[in-house]
Amino acid sequence: MTAGRPRHGLIIEAGPQEFYLAGNFHLFMVPGSGPGWLDAMKMSLVSTPVDYLTIEEGYLTESGEFVPTRTRNGDEAVFGSFWATPYCGVVRVILTP
Repeated sequence: MTAGRPRHGLIIEAGPQEFYLAGNFHLFMVPGSGPGWLDAMKMSLVSTPVDYLTIEEGYLTESGEFVPTRTRNGDEAVFGSFWATPYCGVVRVILTP
């Protein structure tokens, strides 16, 4: 962690393949059959990334509906890393089944 840069966040699992991120952090995911968590945390890059269908930035309405404002490209979600910052709002990730 970089000194002076606090990390905080919220992860909401909306379904078996869908979750939302909000805050200021990186989330690294590895498949259940991949390397163990301790090994993955020691690696600078996860060798077997989690597959995803879409990663979108946006916001939630008062009724809880997600409104996408931007779709991330492949370079912004590489090696199983998903990130959120206050500038991108709420991030919705939909994984492949």
